[in-house]
Amino acid sequence: MTHFVGCILERITWTWDMLATKRKRLWMALVALCMTSILTTFQLSYRKSPPNNILEMPTLSRHLRGYSNSGGHTTNRWIVLALDSVYQTDVSYLDDVTGWNIVISGYLPNLNGCRKPKCIYIHPGNIQTLPFTSVKHVGEKGYPLKNIAYLYAMSQSAEVIYDLEYGVKPILPMNNFIYIDHTHGLIYTGNTTFNHYRHFGQPYLHPLGFPESVNATQSKLFDLCYVPTPPIQHGIISGETPLYHDQREKILKISREKTLDLQFDTMAPPAFVPPGRFSAVTTGNTLFTRKAFWLMLLPFSGDSVLDGVVRGYLSQRFLWETGDYTGHMGDTARSESYINLQNTDISVSNKIKMLLDELKKWNCDPNQPLPGCFGDLYRHIVEKKILSEANFEIMESWIQDLDRINVLPDSQRIDFKKVKYSEGQNCTKMHFAPSQHNHKIYNLTSMSVVVQLPWDNKPICPEVDEVKEALRSRAPAKYLFTDVLLIVEINYPKLYWTTWIVESVYRRYFPNILFCGPSMGAFLRFSNKKMSHLEGLLDGWHFMYDCVSYAMKMNYRVKGYLHIGDDTLLQIWNLHKLPRDNAWFNSKLNAFNRTVLITPWYWWKDAEGRHNYEKVLHELKEISQRGTGDAELANRFYTTYIRNRKSLDLMFGSTCDFYYLPQRLKDMFLFLVSLLKKHRVIVEMGIPTILQGMDTLEDIEYIPGKLIFGEDRYRFQELFTSDDYFFHPMKFGRFLNTDDGRRFFCENLQPLFEGSVQFPVRKPDGHP
Repeated sequence: MTHFVGCILERITWTWDMLATKRKRLWMALVALCMTSILTTFQLSYRKSPPNNILEMPTLSRHLRGYSNSGGHTTNRWIVLALDSVYQTDVSYLDDVTGWNIVISGYLPNLNGCRKPKCIYIHPGNIQTLPFTSVKHVGEKGYPLKNIAYLYAMSQSAEVIYDLEYGVKPILPMNNFIYIDHTHGLIYTGNTTFNHYRHFGQPYLHPLGFPESVNATQSKLFDLCYVPTPPIQHGIISGETPLYHDQREKILKISREKTLDLQFDTMAPPAFVPPGRFSAVTTGNTLFTRKAFWLMLLPFSGDSVLDGVVRGYLSQRFLWETGDYTGHMGDTARSESYINLQNTDISVSNKIKMLLDELKKWNCDPNQPLPGCFGDLYRHIVEKKILSEANFEIMESWIQDLDRINVLPDSQRIDFKKVKYSEGQNCTKMHFAPSQHNHKIYNLTSMSVVVQLPWDNKPICPEVDEVKEALRSRAPAKYLFTDVLLIVEINYPKLYWTTWIVESVYRRYFPNILFCGPSMGAFLRFSNKKMSHLEGLLDGWHFMYDCVSYAMKMNYRVKGYLHIGDDTLLQIWNLHKLPRDNAWFNSKLNAFNRTVLITPWYWWKDAEGRHNYEKVLHELKEISQRGTGDAELANRFYTTYIRNRKSLDLMFGSTCDFYYLPQRLKDMFLFLVSLLKKHRVIVEMGIPTILQGMDTLEDIEYIPGKLIFGEDRYRFQELFTSDDYFFHPMKFGRFLNTDDGRRFFCENLQPLFEGSVQFPVRKPDGHP
């Protein structure tokens, strides 16, 4: 019995052990199956999204000039950034950039924070699979790895490449660059090398790479023309702006600061430098369109700063051959990183002088294509010892790579000495002076800060207590319109003498003022050269659409445009309350039915009135029916007009010595005004009528103000009320030239401008 029980227990134990072994094997099999599944998933994921140390080789085609290889990227805009130091590893400051791919070049094997598909990291360990001849130069002392990054972006069907330096943060949403094919722009007409720091409000400084031998005097005259968009657009870096070391040290001494925080005029319009002129362009903050990709080759000298400056001048010289411009776009990025250039100042300055001397003398054989000229110029500057012989070899490799990815230039060469940009079009003359803004201007000769803050300007009445206190404390004016361009219309050349009065009345409150009148010559004779002036009104006041439309075409970086006559008093103590995203117009709007032929208003029956506006409506209908071009704007105008006014039969009239348009209505306004001007519709019908179809009634501010006619024009003191928003006309010159008028202005109006309490004034009936 005991033996039997022992056998049973032994059998049970054996069976249990067998079951445990099977369970263990089953468990191990399940674990193995799971691991296989995980590894398979990882491999698939890895193949779909390789890490940043493995590059997908671009698919290249030489059969089609317009080949496309997006490589899975959803945008054709690329940022290229170079890491020139092992300490440059944090690229998180680009995380907020959307709508752009990023390719970064560096020498470390890995870079945290650069994740596909948006970000690609290129380094010597992962570029051998790329089909670029230029790869063989990587490892040569001083060769810029960034050149390979450019080629990679080009091979991925890039249309624009934004060339950036480490630590430079773009000002989002990066809309200060121009991405359309053609644009209006201010073309520099001076004969000297263009200093864009002067144009953007720092007249005593010059950018890195600017030839110090150039005379500080620079023309302020420009032509406003419609031209192909500059294929190279250079931005300014605020904050730690790249400067020659001695300039930076002087500014720090003046400011008594340890770091640089340089500011510029952020509202100024871009400036375009035409063929025949040079300007300083570096790698830190420059956008290239596809037309200029072939010019992006960085030479190498062992000095990355010098390399960027040399490329800037070489590329501009080739833009001359195609009749293209270099655009200077103003403040587009900011940096807080200081790059010590102490040991490069002299080398950069000397090399640039030699280079510019050679570029001005150099000419390419008229029968040579552009790539041939490229090689010819490189050979020339190598022979002149400006660049080393190795640069000629990297240029040849670069041309081979461009040919392989089909981005060699196909533009025809032109004789830039004979072909002028303004041929075939009517350009507009412009005298541009930077606005007085809230930034410090450093004079490195007198070692002082030149104060040009808008509220430092003395008004008409500096003796008024409120003004004395404001000037003493240097506190900002209470009512500031820093984001508005004030456009002051001068109807006749004989009235230019009034510009200094209008300037004195408004400059403290409007840093951005543009005078617009019929004669540049009269402006230059009678006005302050520190003012900006646009030549418009060449067809008389009946068609004074040009002043606002030209200002918009210049691409001022403002929120809106306020148009007034030189005899309009702005009651800014009320005006500042209005929303600047809405249009403003006077509330005295007269409605007419276009089916009624006879009305008391003279201009209604004139050809410039109802008759010509009928032509505008007819062309709008044709544009809408074609369904192309501006059809979307025409349809939107129709829809909004009928929603606002129920019928196209209603038309409107009013004086136009005061109106404001926000930037968001720019495209619609320019479209409609082009039709009004084409068909010669008088402005006092044109502007009030198109306004009804530009925006919803809820977003148009119809505001109270005085519009005085006849003999009442001389009763300003009696008719003025402080709760209005404007008064027209206020003949400043005549009024302020009398003791009574000046006393009234200084004792009653000037305190209101400064934000003091209101005062009792006479009612229109003459009773207090």
